Amino acid sequence: FGVQKFQEIKRNPKPHVGRLCAFGGRVVNTDKKENQITFEMLIQDYDSRSDSYITSYSSLLVVYPSGKTTVADDHYVKVLGYIREPAVGENVFGTKVSSLVLDAIAVYDSFTRYPFWLSRYEELFNKWKTGEPFTEQESRK
Repeated sequence: FGVQKFQEIKRNPKPHVGRLCAFGGRVVNTDKKENQITFEMLIQDYDSRSDSYITSYSSLLVVYPSGKTTVADDHYVKVLGYIREPAVGENVFGTKVSSLVLDAIAVYDSFTRYPFWLSRYEELFNKWKTGEPFTEQESRK
């Protein structure tokens, strides 16, 4: 999905919770631990008319349960995962905010050209990699 679909999901996340989604974009704020990497991703779409990228104004929080990746700040990645129930809280001004979170099952680092996937999701990763469509059952957690 691109920027428009991301903004749609962010505005109304409830119907998308537990759904399989794929996004591409630029990585910011990487937090790598031994057993997990968390990063924000600015969703991007390529605009062939202007030969440039359109970037989302807000970020998607991505959680991948393995620290063994090449993902780093400013890398362009593609992710496949399930939308999580939004985290809701207050910002420093007391305004209610929510964060859209993707529990990643696969990450492709375009900078290093290395794919990473959770072994129990290898079949879904291979479908994603080849562009084969997912079944309705596969697209739900």
